[in-house]
Amino acid sequence: MSSYRDRRGTPASPPPRPSRRGFDLNQLPVWSWVAILLLVVAIGGALWLLTRSEEQPAIGTPTPAAATPRPGTPGPATPTPVIAANTPTPIPSTQIAPGIRAQVTGTESDQLSVRGGPGAANARIAMISDGVKVKVLEGPETADGKTWWRIQMDDGTIGWVVADFLKPTSQ
Repeated sequence: MSSYRDRRGTPASPPPRPSRRGFDLNQLPVWSWVAILLLVVAIGGALWLLTRSEEQPAIGTPTPAAATPRPGTPGPATPTPVIAANTPTPIPSTQIAPGIRAQVTGTESDQLSVRGGPGAANARIAMISDGVKVKVLEGPETADGKTWWRIQMDDGTIGWVVADFLKPTSQ
């Protein structure tokens, strides 16, 4: 028989037992969770600021040699300039360049594809036969191991073609 009784003296169930786990995280109020989250973010931000170094050079820039050479050694070495892989080389005036007219050649019975961007993965927007003259607008760009030029056809269509099938023309 139960020995627990309520105020009126009627039998009652025993009081709940305390949790055996000890501390129950589900009992924390919402503001406690918000405070914990803000604390974690603040600590993470502080660590990020402490580990960030403003003395690190940007990627791709040469690191200058030491300002003071050691005694008995030659002066500082001349840094080697860094040249980006996609930097176009200067083009002689007898070759394709923006602003000149060029003629499609070498496609024989096939036609030259005009694409929406440099690279064969871009959509084909037109085809050009041998002998057609175009205006070169910009380039060169390298894609798919080939050199591409942005051109404008006489009908106003603008797109990209492979340089292998263009030759400069005087008109």
